[in-house]
Amino acid sequence: MVLVMRMMIMVVVVVVEMMMMMIMMMIMRRRMMMMMINDDDDDDGDDNDDYDDDDDDDDDDDDDHDHDHD
Repeated sequence: MVLVMRMMIMVVVVVVEMMMMMIMMMIMRRRMMMMMINDDDDDDGDDNDDYDDDDDDDDDDDDDHDHDHD
């Protein structure tokens, strides 16, 4: 009986792990699809739109600081 209980516990654990893996795969697939859509919309060939926007903002801030020093 002890062996049967251990086998049943192992089966339950394996099933739960498989369900968790399936959920994670669905989430990652959805996230990858969103990333692919964002990359296709980008015209300048860079993968990260936010990084480019941050660079532009930083350049503007640097110009403002230069004017403040003058």
